[in-house]
Amino acid sequence: MKALTVNLKEFSLPFDRIKEEAALHRRLILLYAVFTGGCFAGAVLFSNSAQAVSNYIKIMVEKLLEAGFSQNLRIISLACLLPQVITALSAFSALGLPLILLCPAVCAAFLSAVISYLYCNFGVDGAVFSLILILPCAVVFFLMLLIGSNEGLILSEIVAGSLFSLKRQGRGELKGFLLRFAVIFTVCFAVAALQAVCISKFGKALLY
Repeated sequence: MKALTVNLKEFSLPFDRIKEEAALHRRLILLYAVFTGGCFAGAVLFSNSAQAVSNYIKIMVEKLLEAGFSQNLRIISLACLLPQVITALSAFSALGLPLILLCPAVCAAFLSAVISYLYCNFGVDGAVFSLILILPCAVVFFLMLLIGSNEGLILSEIVAGSLFSLKRQGRGELKGFLLRFAVIFTVCFAVAALQAVCISKFGKALLY
């Protein structure tokens, strides 16, 4: 009877391929890690200093629910576009990396704290409010933010490389960067407008 032999190499993980994929997508992996850390930090911040954070979020939520569409549009569009503007401007600096990474971390922490506040203070109504009026638009916003941050990291690396190699980035790279951010700004403004409409029309009905 022949002995049963098993070739362990057939069952081993392709570590070389994993390393290659990780190196290829290192920026996105870093951004996802920053985003996840921001979500965790927001939940921890809310649980450890719930009263102070709750008071601020309470004022913000009440202001959004009482305001009309135009005022909500100004507030939400500012919140959506400001991180993208900071990311775009930081990309033109070789030292812009900390600010580019800080934007998704802070936004994720704030979103996590808001959702925690709504659930802790309004229970099921708060969860439904978050699920219907916050999360759909937040998913699109964070997708745009991650794309913009990735573009910002790429341009920041090019700027840093040009300082050491004395080579300037080409017009095509800069033109593509500006075009992509124009699309990102447009999508973020559309998302802000949609969320302003939804909160103005259905916010009070869902939360109170």
